[in-house]
Amino acid sequence: MARARWHSPGLVLALAVLISASGLARSTRAQVVDDEDEVENQAVQQNFMIDESNFDIWVFGRPSLSGNVRTRLEALLTLKIAEIDRVARLTDAQKKKLELAAHGDIQRFFDKVAEKRKAFELVRHDRQKFAEIFQQLMPLQQAYNKGLFHADSIFAKTVKKTLDDRQAADFDALNAKRRRFQQQGRLGHLLATLDTNLALDRQQRQRFLKFVVEETRSPRDSTAFDDYIILYQLAQLPEERVKLYFRDPQWPIMRQLLAHSLSYKQRMKSQGILPGESSDEPWIVSVDFESPSSTSIDKKNVESSSGK
Repeated sequence: MARARWHSPGLVLALAVLISASGLARSTRAQVVDDEDEVENQAVQQNFMIDESNFDIWVFGRPSLSGNVRTRLEALLTLKIAEIDRVARLTDAQKKKLELAAHGDIQRFFDKVAEKRKAFELVRHDRQKFAEIFQQLMPLQQAYNKGLFHADSIFAKTVKKTLDDRQAADFDALNAKRRRFQQQGRLGHLLATLDTNLALDRQQRQRFLKFVVEETRSPRDSTAFDDYIILYQLAQLPEERVKLYFRDPQWPIMRQLLAHSLSYKQRMKSQGILPGESSDEPWIVSVDFESPSSTSIDKKNVESSSGK
């Protein structure tokens, strides 16, 4: 019998979810099987094989050679250092120190990749152990997508130690500007989503987004779940507090959106972005609500024109 080779990451992912959900636990009824079922199960186990190319797809998002990934990371590092240099005017010695620190982050990442690749090779023929290793690959995928030079990286810590006071002030100003821009984008996207579903008027937008800024925290890193992260936090609040900002015909729809955000709890948790268990920060933005998709901000305007 020819072995079945699994190339489709979608099919493999579905299998992983199915195996994980079932817990690989047999019920009392399933423990009593006849000999024919045992033979069939053994045949399925013997023919089970995950194509090795799926490892790179899960970790890097595409079939890729480690050399290509390393080249991409080196290019990102070059851009990162150039960005810091534009505002802080680094010396050659400082650039060298930052490069060495970043290479430490890159090497640490590839060491973890190599470790998990070996583990993957050991279980890619074992259906029962496959789900476990698949879950272990998720942190690698998250780290790669998030970027290796994050706030907890060797690179980021070295930046803080290497820059002098003037350079640090200029670099902090750049980071604050970037964070503010990202937060504006998150709030603008949330507002556009709500406006599409609820047709909010201008005053509602003003009052509600002021409420969001005061009662929730912004994720540090942008993901596809940004709207859900904010709505999930709102869903933890007493319902009557959120309901104040919506008219009676709007509230059932808003209530559904909040409930829907709760259904993403496990997915957000598995990706390390669940509110309360992941890195977040206060909102540092101000919002101009002239249009549903606006991301320009004037916080004083919001505070003076909105009342509860």
